[in-house]
Amino acid sequence: TFVRDAFAPEKLKRRGLFNPAYVKRLLEEHESGVADQRKLIWTLLMFEMWPLALNSRLTLRRNGLLSANASARFISGSWI
Repeated sequence: TFVRDAFAPEKLKRRGLFNPAYVKRLLEEHESGVADQRKLIWTLLMFEMWPLALNSRLTLRRNGLLSANASARFISGSWI
């Protein structure tokens, strides 16, 4: 799944933000119905995805595919 792929142990180790064993346990608890971990999983997922989204936008800007104004709105959060 998308979540399992995002939280693949090798990706988590490479980024170094979260303990892969802890994240694995959260996912297993949630998937097995032992605990409702959806809010924590969502929060961790968004924290993992934010740098990827930001980097994608900055790459588009650098290559002239996105206006400076659009990049500034995205970075400041005013696009929400």
